[in-house]
Amino acid sequence: MCGVSSSAARPDVLWLFGPPGVGKTATGWSLYRAWSAEGTPTGYVDIDQLGMLYPTTDPRNHRVKARNLAAALDAFAAADVRRVVVSGVVDPDEMADFAHLGGGTRWVWCRLTAPAPAIRHRLTTHRDQPEMVHDAIAHAELLDRHDIADLRVDTGGRTVDEVVEVVRAAVGSRSPGPSRIGPAPAEEQRAELAVEGMPSGCALTVIAVTGPRAVGKSTVAWEVFQRVQREGRVAAFLDLEQIGFVSSGTAAPSAMVRDVRVTNVGVMARIFAEAGATVLVLSGPIADPRELAAYTAALAPAQLTVVRLTADDASVRDRVAHRSVQRLLHLPGDDLRDLSAEAQRDVVQRSLRDGREVAAASVGHPVNTDGRPVDQIAEDVLAQVR
Repeated sequence: MCGVSSSAARPDVLWLFGPPGVGKTATGWSLYRAWSAEGTPTGYVDIDQLGMLYPTTDPRNHRVKARNLAAALDAFAAADVRRVVVSGVVDPDEMADFAHLGGGTRWVWCRLTAPAPAIRHRLTTHRDQPEMVHDAIAHAELLDRHDIADLRVDTGGRTVDEVVEVVRAAVGSRSPGPSRIGPAPAEEQRAELAVEGMPSGCALTVIAVTGPRAVGKSTVAWEVFQRVQREGRVAAFLDLEQIGFVSSGTAAPSAMVRDVRVTNVGVMARIFAEAGATVLVLSGPIADPRELAAYTAALAPAQLTVVRLTADDASVRDRVAHRSVQRLLHLPGDDLRDLSAEAQRDVVQRSLRDGREVAAASVGHPVNTDGRPVDQIAEDVLAQVR
């Protein structure tokens, strides 16, 4: 496999950047949904999801993110995606590592801004992260000094829908042409980004935590990820849903989504391994033996252990209710927030049905989660690997 070799044309990329608190994720997700609904084959990536590798000497892991983004753009291109929205923090001196991915990619860098009081209010009130205010304002000042952006959009005093409309109008009125950050030579790109199998002598262990909706996959997988680090190993983390946001324009067929996820996991595992990871933790749905076989083949020769979390009716019901009201963690695509009682019941019934189907398919080693603290569940997951 190679991070930049694709016969299909690379999609255009709109990157929304700026400090925390300006609305990058909310705007990016809404743009992805809007363009998809209008019939434009579109993909979406939160750049932070591509750089979860710790411990590391690169504080923001931006080179790993760049290589993983190159892999994602290839997977999107193979799915005939024409436009990709990327959101996330990026320093001015890091932007070239992304813009130099080249391969026919056309970039638009859109900086989202907001007054300092608005950033402080959002981080303190909406996200309950007051400790981030100082660094967020300092990052905004850093971007002001460099002034590198193709477009600037102020989000202060605007709703997400209003920001989306302003961004769309700005992108639509922009004259065609290269970004202010030019691409690197094609030969140099291939030399830097090529991924040809696992590094020599690398024994990557892959742990996949799967199960139906609201069973606790992300929470348990993240605890496993942190526990592995505490044991002194270099670990990487991928959320399968976060690397598979793709639409054909009118819908996202399950086979297309699966193919994008499988392709991304295979290449990104190699990138993480080259960066020093010895363990990769995956979180997300693996529905049947055919899907499991696809992941196993993509990750070979790495060892893949799949653990399937289980829960009873009461546990799933409580977790759906909690997810509906929690505010601190909000990942792109989270459709469990602010659900009505009726919608929560539908999610619970669907989760229980999916759980029965996955159990009948015998996907993974079952680990029960009912009434148990997350650290105990994580220990059971790791016991399946050991």
